Amino acid sequence: MPTFLNNLSLITIPPDNFSTVELQDQNRLVVRLCKRQEAALQRYQDMRTELPHIIEAHKIEINVLQEKLRRSTEVNRRNSDKLKMNDGRIMKLTEELSRLRDLSKRRNLPERDQLNKKLSTTNQSLQEREKEVEVGVRQPRSEVLNLGAMKRI
Repeated sequence: MPTFLNNLSLITIPPDNFSTVELQDQNRLVVRLCKRQEAALQRYQDMRTELPHIIEAHKIEINVLQEKLRRSTEVNRRNSDKLKMNDGRIMKLTEELSRLRDLSKRRNLPERDQLNKKLSTTNQSLQEREKEVEVGVRQPRSEVLNLGAMKRI
């Protein structure tokens, strides 16, 4: 609207000595100005008629977003409950593990492991000695056989 007032102030009442050509030019300017103002007014009125539709669409969008928020909150709550439950399980298992470790330490299981290692090394050395004895017993027989064969020659 301010442009309309500014443009109207430019238009003055013509004195008698103006030509019809100048008056026609001013008339064209006024007509163009009126058309512009009418188009601007029409856009404004269209926007006013669209406003209730825009508000309704906004309300629908708000409702959709609120429903998504409710769903997300519910999923978050369920996940939080699951997490707490799993944390509780982990705590129980951790306590059980530490209890069993303490029990194993009290039963001297590390000493038992050391003794088992010593037993296995002793068994290995015993097997090696038995093999050596077998080899030692076989060698004298073969030597006796070799000596007997040599006497015959």
